[in-house]
Amino acid sequence: GAELWGGEADALDDIGGGGGGRGDGGEVARIDLRLPLRDVFSERAAISALRVSIERQLVSGYPTSIEDDEELLSDRDLPAHMHHCVVLRLGEKRLLARAVAELRAMFAMTHGQGA
Repeated sequence: GAELWGGEADALDDIGGGGGGRGDGGEVARIDLRLPLRDVFSERAAISALRVSIERQLVSGYPTSIEDDEELLSDRDLPAHMHHCVVLRLGEKRLLARAVAELRAMFAMTHGQGA
């Protein structure tokens, strides 16, 4: 397949913690981002690479889980500045989790179509 080009490859590797995105079959997804997606296989590879990168960010990019943050916010003794930080962090995580759910739905819509 085509290789990622220039800074875009570095950006994708940085987001996902290195190594590029992996599709469901364990293969490394390499997509030339300068070209339009011409087929369903390329579209699925792009969706998988982005989803994996976001999932890695959710797992390793934050010291706490969504549930941990929700529990912290229920603490009435949490200082105001900490409360605001947790609200911001929780919002980021919820946004990323929603993006992962949307990407899974997009992948499912392309699954089973011609390669």
